[in-house]
Amino acid sequence: MARNQLTEIEGGITWLLVIATSGTMESDDPQLKGTLVALKTCRAAAQQEAYLLAHAASSSGRAITPRRIEKLGALLRRRLAAGDPAFRMA
Repeated sequence: MARNQLTEIEGGITWLLVIATSGTMESDDPQLKGTLVALKTCRAAAQQEAYLLAHAASSSGRAITPRRIEKLGALLRRRLAAGDPAFRMA
């Protein structure tokens, strides 16, 4: 999600720069400056979010993998079949 957001923001910044360099909008237009500053602020936030998500997944060592899902499913099936009745009721 953060990467998609980052791509969209980068596209917006590029589009604004193209508009300014093509002469469609004056480069000293206050609206251009305000929009560019807002997009750069959003970009910084999206970059931070992407960084945190990437490092949280890699540093925790607790990633959800297909193998872990299989192990959990097998454990739940065993507990439901032969475990404590209170577990089945929960």
